[in-house]
Amino acid sequence: MPGPGRDTRLRVPDTLFGIRTKSVLEGGRLSSRKRKGWVHGAVSKRAERMTETMVAVDVGASHTRVRVGLRGAMGGDPSGDVVRSIRSADAFFHLLGEVRRGIEGDGPVHLSAGVAGPTMDGGAREITNWSGSRRISPEALRSLGFDTILLMNDLEAAAHGLVTLLGSARRESALLSLDGAPVPEQGNRVLVMPGSGLGSAGVVDLGAGREERWHVVPSEAAHAAAGGHEHDPLLHALTEERQRPPTWEECVSGPGLETLWRLSGEAGDPPPARDIARLAREGEPRARMALDQYYLFAARFSQALSLAFLPLGGLYLSGSSTRANHDLIPRGAFLEAFRGNPHMGPLLRQIPVFLVLEEVNLLGAWSRGWAQQLPAPSTGSPPST
Repeated sequence: MPGPGRDTRLRVPDTLFGIRTKSVLEGGRLSSRKRKGWVHGAVSKRAERMTETMVAVDVGASHTRVRVGLRGAMGGDPSGDVVRSIRSADAFFHLLGEVRRGIEGDGPVHLSAGVAGPTMDGGAREITNWSGSRRISPEALRSLGFDTILLMNDLEAAAHGLVTLLGSARRESALLSLDGAPVPEQGNRVLVMPGSGLGSAGVVDLGAGREERWHVVPSEAAHAAAGGHEHDPLLHALTEERQRPPTWEECVSGPGLETLWRLSGEAGDPPPARDIARLAREGEPRARMALDQYYLFAARFSQALSLAFLPLGGLYLSGSSTRANHDLIPRGAFLEAFRGNPHMGPLLRQIPVFLVLEEVNLLGAWSRGWAQQLPAPSTGSPPST
C-alpha cells in the first residue's frame, strides 16, 4: 500500500519548529556542517535559561519518524520530520543517540514514542516485524540521555493525535466526511487505521468539565476472526484456504490486499500491495476489485468495533494509506457495508464517518508527551489530551 513503505531522503530542514538544526543525516550520522548543535541560532537567547525539549517518535515496522521541538512550539509541519528506514532496535538506538547528542543545553529532554509493538515486561516494546534486535526498553532509552520516557502503542498515540486534531482550528480542512455530517462535539470515537497492517483504538468521552475528558483505549481487535455476510464468496475462499476463519488483519493489510487480488481472478502471483493500489488508480479492473474488497472488509471491521464503543462522536479512518487512497475508497459501498446490520442498522446510521487527511501518529506522541509534563505547556502548544 502507498505510504508507510516509501523511503525518503534523510534530510532535516535548517529550521524545525523555529529551532536551528544540524541539517542532514549522512551515512546514518547527523552532520553538523560546522554548527554548534541542533538547538541553535534562532533560540540562542532562550538557551541562557533552562528549556525543555520534546523528541516525539513514531516507530513503525519499517520506518521511524522523529520530530523535535521546544516547549510552547506548535505540533509543526510534518515535512520537517526526520524519516529513517529502521529494522532493528540497534539501528533505532543509534538514530536516537545521534538525535539526543545533537540537542544542546542543560534543560530536560523528553522522549515520547508510539511503537507498533506489544507491551512486554517492564514496559518494554517488541517490534515483531524487525529482522534484527527487536526490544525497545525504557532503560535502554534512558541510557541515551533522555530525562523522561513515554512509550505507547502506535494506535494509542494516533488516537491522542486525533483528539488533538479535533480540538484544533484546522480540523475542518483535515477531515473528509463520507456522508456530509459535521464533526460531533461529544460522544465516543473510534479510530481505524487500515494500511500495511490494521490498527484501531477507541476514544471514550468522559464528559465535559473533566480535566482529561478523552480517554484512549488501545485495541487488538484486528486479530479477531473476521465475519461478514453468510454467503460471502471471498470470505469463504479465505476460510477454505486457511482451514480456519481469517483474522480481520489477514483481510485488511498489505498481505491481505495481495490475497484479495489473488482470489479475485485467475491464478498467479500477486503484485506487491503498493502496485495493486497504483494499478487500481490507473483503472485496472482486477486491482480495483481487490482494493474495493479491501475497504469493504475495513467497513465490516469498523462496524464490529463501533458496536463495542458506540462512537456517536464519529468513526475516523486514518493513516498514510487512507490519505493516499482517499479518492479510491468506495464511499457509498463503504457506508452500506458499515451500516448493514439486521438489528443495529438505525444505530449505525447515527455514526458519522470521516477520513483523516492529516498525520496524527507523531502529533499524538508530541501532544501526549507534553501533557505528561508539568507545568502545562504554554499558550500555543497542542492541547493536553
